[in-house]
Amino acid sequence: MKNRPALSYELLSLRRSELMGLALLWVMLFHAYSYHAPWRALALVQEYGYLGVDIFLFLSGLGLCGSLLRRPSVTAFWRARCARILPAYWLVVGAYSLCLIYLGRISFSTMLWSLSGLHYWFQISGSFNWYVSALLAFYLLAPLWVRLLRKSPSPVLAAVLALPAAYGLYRLAIPLNLLYLRDFLFRIPAFALGTLCGYCLHTGQALSRRHRLLWAGLALAGGALLFGVWTQRIYIAPCFIFSLVVCPLCLLAAWLLERTGLRLRALSLLGECSLEIYLLNVVVTRETEPLMGLVGLTGHPLRFYLLAYAGNLALGILLHKALEGARRALGRTPEKVPAKG
Repeated sequence: MKNRPALSYELLSLRRSELMGLALLWVMLFHAYSYHAPWRALALVQEYGYLGVDIFLFLSGLGLCGSLLRRPSVTAFWRARCARILPAYWLVVGAYSLCLIYLGRISFSTMLWSLSGLHYWFQISGSFNWYVSALLAFYLLAPLWVRLLRKSPSPVLAAVLALPAAYGLYRLAIPLNLLYLRDFLFRIPAFALGTLCGYCLHTGQALSRRHRLLWAGLALAGGALLFGVWTQRIYIAPCFIFSLVVCPLCLLAAWLLERTGLRLRALSLLGECSLEIYLLNVVVTRETEPLMGLVGLTGHPLRFYLLAYAGNLALGILLHKALEGARRALGRTPEKVPAKG
């Protein structure tokens, strides 16, 4: 009889691409703003699809921590990360911005702000999506954060304290009129907990009874907060609540995938190409109405999204393959996160 897979941090690495593929599909469902699901359960899943970004950043923290522990050169780390992110970002955002300039919808300076990745931090009107700007900030912070975990007498405590610290920064942003940074602030806990899992994986720490109690306790705390929100006794942003359950949720999903013995290549492919697909999906989301008119599907959102998202996925995969081919030709293929630490 085949042994059942043990619940472990290693599973997060083994199934990382598939988990990212699932998170991508969840985000894309959320971005289908013009489509309203006819079933309440699906409508709820769609409504909270932005939480897929928390899964992205949790798994990014996992991978970045492993990369820094294996090769602690900060310069090499940043170079590898920028080589993976910026070409796709500049290509998609540059082409899209040039179209918008031609249509008279943005200025040339707005395009430069978007390409710089600084637009989000300075709230530049008409600029691109926030995600890559936040991701680059996490890349800058990752070496310092991983160093803190290595030197801390209790890495678990350091990571858990990121939750109240992030919430405190969010509350501070309100009187400082910096609330537009909330998308970044909301995701600090998920990233911190992802790096903790990466630290445990690459320093050989097992998912011990103590660690299982930690994740179970955080999940119970998340459930209590959710109950408080539902009963209107308290209010806290869903991202903070979700950060308490993102690790147990990903562990459970990875364990279920491993137990089935299936290698879902389609999901893995989506995960590997998630950046390019996401960037193109932002364009589709921002231009839904014009694109609906262009393909003659105004008033038929479901048909439109089936068509647009099929093209979105295909173009994203092709773009990823083309950029990977170019990087290989230049001898600058970014470091891949191995399945085993």
